Amino acid sequence: MFLAISAQSAADRVELVIVDAASVGTQSLALPDGLRTHYIRITPGVLPGSARYEGLKIATAPVVAFLEDHCFPEKDWASSIIEAHRDNCEAVGYAFINGSPDRYLYRAIFLAEYGQWAHPCNSGAISFLPGSNVSYKKKHLLKFGNRLAGLFEMEYLLHESLRELDSKFRIESKAVVSHECYASFLELLYCHFLFCRLQASRRAREFSWNVIRRVVWSLAVPIALPWLQLYREWKALRTHRLSKAWLCAVPVIYLIHQCEAIGESYGLMAGAGNSKRRFAARELNGVRIPKQPQKIG
Repeated sequence: MFLAISAQSAADRVELVIVDAASVGTQSLALPDGLRTHYIRITPGVLPGSARYEGLKIATAPVVAFLEDHCFPEKDWASSIIEAHRDNCEAVGYAFINGSPDRYLYRAIFLAEYGQWAHPCNSGAISFLPGSNVSYKKKHLLKFGNRLAGLFEMEYLLHESLRELDSKFRIESKAVVSHECYASFLELLYCHFLFCRLQASRRAREFSWNVIRRVVWSLAVPIALPWLQLYREWKALRTHRLSKAWLCAVPVIYLIHQCEAIGESYGLMAGAGNSKRRFAARELNGVRIPKQPQKIG
């Protein structure tokens, strides 16, 4: 990913903040040349959101743009984000392409995770953004004070909180990034279950849900959520060049969303349990499959 950042057309305007949550004893990363770079190591095994929060604290730029280590930006990504933030908005999302092999399964996984923001898309206002790979005006994040660390761990809750403040979201079609998915489909399903269990538990706690609301939502979510997700995706993709691919992939996409819904229901009733530890380990160390795997030997 560092090479992709170094190759940005606006590389001279980029401040690169690297947050390393690798295991103790792991060698430090080699830093790229020609960029203003900050490198910090944090407690191994933390949630990725905690890493983003630590990076935010040392970033000095007015706009912070987050990327996972398996997400690779095209050369005009940074300049497009900078220009998009000149508009009246608090958060700007990217346009995604599949960074894994163009096969049925990996295509379906990509569409389930990032289909609503798939490239090509129209730039402009949008209601929902993905987690993890989003850019923000830093001053608006700092409004949350001590709550921000917890909100970053479950970024969907951060977006909900921003919407409560009437914040505006935007998607930028020229800010294109390539996202790699898990190599193992079973591992992906389990991670989605864990994440949504943790997210639901945090949401109920963050917004002080009572027992009755938890029970009602836990019963409704497994029935309603997968279909709501499918509706949102179809609404975004019905005129997209990927619309046929999405229709063919619906069985896999539905299964992913059903695992998410079961995770949410379980989190509302049983709490987070050990899902934080299990999810963090897999998200940080899970094997991803690139579009062109390197040949060994």
